[in-house]
Amino acid sequence: MKWSCDVRNKTASNIFALEGRNTPDTSSLCEFDFYEPVWYFELNTFPVDKRVMEQRLGEAHKIGQAICYWVMTSMGKPIARSTVQAKFEADLGTDLAKAELKALDEKVSIKLSSVSN
Repeated sequence: MKWSCDVRNKTASNIFALEGRNTPDTSSLCEFDFYEPVWYFELNTFPVDKRVMEQRLGEAHKIGQAICYWVMTSMGKPIARSTVQAKFEADLGTDLAKAELKALDEKVSIKLSSVSN
């Protein structure tokens, strides 16, 4: 619901008091869809930063610098990250990516169902 409200609040409307002016920054809404598979970099993992696939939830307002997003981890816990990148269709089309995404969704479903019970 929060993502839907963000979209509604940042898109043009016909409110008379705006006098035709409505130019909010919608870049954070245009780049990703809700619960879209994304990459983010887990920093400070030795010897190099680790690229992790998770699901993007929405913009993390007033957290971090510039554009920061909420990402749902496989443990069912949302974390804020600014190193989020879109997964390309070519990436998602591979059997390995499909299996990884299916395993991620199953882990999140199991974790969230155990929390609600």
